[in-house]
Amino acid sequence: MILFKNATISAGITKERQVDILFDDKIIEVREDSITPPVDAIIIDLEGKFVLPGAIDVHTHFRSDKDNWQNHFFNASKAAAMGGITYMADGSCNTETPLTEGYDFPEVARAYENNSLIDYGIWGMITSDDYPYYNEEISELAKKGVVGVEFYLYSNNNAISPLDYEEILELFTDFSNSQILFGVFPLDFPTYYKSKGSSPEDIGAFQFEAVKKLFRRSQETKVHLFNIVSPEIVDFVMNSTKKYHCTYDVNPHNFLDNRDGIYLPGVQDDNSSLTLDNLIQTGKVPSISTDSGFINQDLNYTDENYAGIVNYLDLQYMIPFLFSEYYLTRRMTLGNLERMIAGNPAKILGIEHVKGGFEKEKDADFIVIDPKLKEDLIDDYSSFKGREINCKVTQTYLRGEKIYDILEGVQDQRGFGKLVKRNFQATTLNYY
Repeated sequence: MILFKNATISAGITKERQVDILFDDKIIEVREDSITPPVDAIIIDLEGKFVLPGAIDVHTHFRSDKDNWQNHFFNASKAAAMGGITYMADGSCNTETPLTEGYDFPEVARAYENNSLIDYGIWGMITSDDYPYYNEEISELAKKGVVGVEFYLYSNNNAISPLDYEEILELFTDFSNSQILFGVFPLDFPTYYKSKGSSPEDIGAFQFEAVKKLFRRSQETKVHLFNIVSPEIVDFVMNSTKKYHCTYDVNPHNFLDNRDGIYLPGVQDDNSSLTLDNLIQTGKVPSISTDSGFINQDLNYTDENYAGIVNYLDLQYMIPFLFSEYYLTRRMTLGNLERMIAGNPAKILGIEHVKGGFEKEKDADFIVIDPKLKEDLIDDYSSFKGREINCKVTQTYLRGEKIYDILEGVQDQRGFGKLVKRNFQATTLNYY
């Protein structure tokens, strides 16, 4: 049993409070008054430090046909632990055997087992080839415990046949008012690249058109949009939440506008107040994902010079950067930051019963941040290359176990991470 003393946490959206936190694998008590430590409890004084719930990455893609992809997933989980991320939801867009059928779930789940330091979830998939049987297959995937079901408008993976809008309408109609989450990257790449005079700056307009087409078909279906690059989409979704059940994530390589980096550039207008950067600062973005995985195998990457590189470092640096840039520098509220990295992602993925907050009986997943330390020079293969990060993650806890310590390093427990399935009994619709 562990007792945090004098930890600074959020108190709602706008306030903060200093508390004691008592926990083992679950949170036992959080209290502003001093908690008397039980016999044999380990007492840790966190005066001057901040504690946030363990961060949740809603969208990674490490599973592939590479023989050693599990090793990469394990290394990614260690990088995530160093950066305060305690849960990743991984997809299968990089493999010839995407998870499209429920009876494949046990085999896919076994491939992840004993290959992660942090907890994880798995995205299923639906393709046009599966369409005669999609209703049964999606229901089976849900029963098995996927966090959601992906589909594509385009894929450079020949094993994934994209859905057309007629199929999407039928899909959304059949699963309206269900607890099943559908995830999609809203862009038809052939249309985008074949468009006359298109350039990287045009991608936001093409993505916006795809979102509007999806919305016209969405019924009462839960939809999550991956890799949003257009601030107009954020504004559109925020003004439509009473009509549509839609969430989205943005990625560092988009909101940082890395036009010279190895990622697909974001769309930022320096002269506009409506940018992803400003929307994050004001708490209008429900979730931020690293989109980590094998670069140039997923449809989002185009630079052939970086084929096969694995993006670990965004997992390590994203949370410290967000805390440094938006909380310490721009005065984003701690509550909004917590919602964006933990609370909302837990709701989106249907794991809020065990993750994403400080409520009693939730998993004791914590990030301890010291605002008096600065990150060292960041490697070239990171979205945060050359950025100042004026804080450090000093400890990360998963289910009460310290899996990273700034002095002791990251734990090498390959099988500590567990599969956490979606709770399809969840009824929360207000993600914001």
